[in-house]
Amino acid sequence: MLMLLQQMSDMPMGGFGVLGFVLALLLLLLCVLCALIPFSVFGIKPKLDRVIEGQQTISAELRRLEQQLSKTQEGSSTLDPRD
Repeated sequence: MLMLLQQMSDMPMGGFGVLGFVLALLLLLLCVLCALIPFSVFGIKPKLDRVIEGQQTISAELRRLEQQLSKTQEGSSTLDPRD
């Protein structure tokens, strides 16, 4: 372990070298993503609103069909099939 630390101290840029450069690039990428993500959320919002509207339409149609089916079943259950 001590030998590794001595080798790192001999490297340029305080011993970080390529690893430090890669970490700096990853940190820069993370900062850019954090800056851009809110804009992508605002871009998706209208599409989500359309999906929600479609889901509400489908739910209303299912409710209507369920009520229609229950009325049909209530009407047929009062009739005796042997008549």
